[in-house]
Amino acid sequence: MKTVTTQFKGGLLKGLLLPLMLIFGLGYAQAQFVVPLTGSNTITTCSGNVTDHAGATTNYSNNANGTLVINPTSASVAVNVNGSYATETSFDFITIFSGAGTGGTVLFGPTSGTGSLNVSGLVGQPITIRFTSDISLNLAGFNFAISCIVPPLTVVVPASGSNAVTTCGATIVDNGGAGNYTNNSNGFTVITPSSGTQAVNLAGSYTTENGFDFIRVYSGTGTGGTLLFGPVSGTGSLNVTGIVGQPITIQFTSDISVSAAGFSLAATCVAGPPPCADFSFTGPFTHTNTTVGGGDNCSLRAGEDKVYAITITTAGCYNFSLCGTSTSWDSYLILSSSCCGGTVLATNDDFCGLLSQISNVSLTPGTYYLDVEPFGSGTGAYTLQVSASPAPNAGTITASSPIFCG
Repeated sequence: MKTVTTQFKGGLLKGLLLPLMLIFGLGYAQAQFVVPLTGSNTITTCSGNVTDHAGATTNYSNNANGTLVINPTSASVAVNVNGSYATETSFDFITIFSGAGTGGTVLFGPTSGTGSLNVSGLVGQPITIRFTSDISLNLAGFNFAISCIVPPLTVVVPASGSNAVTTCGATIVDNGGAGNYTNNSNGFTVITPSSGTQAVNLAGSYTTENGFDFIRVYSGTGTGGTLLFGPVSGTGSLNVTGIVGQPITIQFTSDISVSAAGFSLAATCVAGPPPCADFSFTGPFTHTNTTVGGGDNCSLRAGEDKVYAITITTAGCYNFSLCGTSTSWDSYLILSSSCCGGTVLATNDDFCGLLSQISNVSLTPGTYYLDVEPFGSGTGAYTLQVSASPAPNAGTITASSPIFCG
């Protein structure tokens, strides 16, 4: 009976241990990947570990030159690798690139010696790890954990072609990322608001080769819509809002020489201008555009026009001027209390030659509408400058009689 019981317990114990070993051992083992000695491998994963070609317990070999491309398992996450390394200083190097292969933006390295890293790629895009060693002295190499994260969204305007994103929170950068952009760039990104009741807003700074490398922002999908901003080059900042529920397109072009830091712009969603307005700004501001192709949006006058929704935050006297326009055409300005209607607060035809300026209008905080029209049927490029002028006389604006500052 004792022998039988012992055998029974032993058999029972073995029967229990085997599945437990499978569950807790093999079932939870992390996948192991290697950067090959030479050539290239490709994997798709959000877990596991990656080492040099010799594995985690053996020193790497001489003359290594291999790459491993790691794709995320979902288009909504980014690959992250983190861990430590030990290579021959100044001779054996680790480099991590954005994208598949070694032609993309360098995210890390080339680095040698002893240290640690924590590197993430772009959402939905692969990263590539490259390891090279020389003809002598081998060390432990590296062992990095692989995971996938949801980082703040960064969208790259491509060097050529186009891409698209639907978002109300992202950073839009040129093709150089943290470095300088490339020559011969000509690409664009379409940004659609994730909320149909809001408009995309782009805001931030830029530095490009003055007179040669240009940023343009268009309303709609592609470069055939209304130009909202640009073309601009040099150093400056922008704050551009599209139409509610509609995409905007940012295009970047560069010539054959001299690159610069480019741009980093925050893409958010805001209330946006009313449907009848082409642009929405907070005064004071300066904006360059054209009425060519603008359509006859307002019936206040016949001809192609551009309509501005202008928010005034501080009571004061304001000027609305086209006098800084470099080309001459016969313009007409209409300032009103409602979009393409309401009370007409001021008008002007020829203030500076054929160009127009509404001067010294006393305004309280609120939103006003400026219609840039032709006097007849002409069209043309213009630069609109909205500026504050000296303090107003006493009084407030009324629907029937706006006050002008003297």
